[in-house]
Amino acid sequence: MNNLLKILIFSSPVLAIVFYYVITMQTKHDVDIKHEDAKFERTWNEAEADFARGQELREKYLARAEEAEARIKKHEAKSAEAEAKAEKFQKEFEKELHDFDKKGDKR
Repeated sequence: MNNLLKILIFSSPVLAIVFYYVITMQTKHDVDIKHEDAKFERTWNEAEADFARGQELREKYLARAEEAEARIKKHEAKSAEAEAKAEKFQKEFEKELHDFDKKGDKR
């Protein structure tokens, strides 16, 4: 039991870092998926507007396409933010590993 507790104490920082990395990457991928979904919806509604039988239906599809365009712009901003966070984490992680290696070399 005592050894198990020691293993948990020493491995918990590593597990926390891995968990944070996974959450950061998952957020980035979720934003990318929503971005692609909005792009598809915009394209779909624009194509449907071309085949619409009445002006009212055509305007409805074009309005949906404009809404999707607004979501695309919002997701592009979120995507840039998520990518910046992921890149920042990666740089910090590499820096910490490099510092740890330097400390290990001094011993």
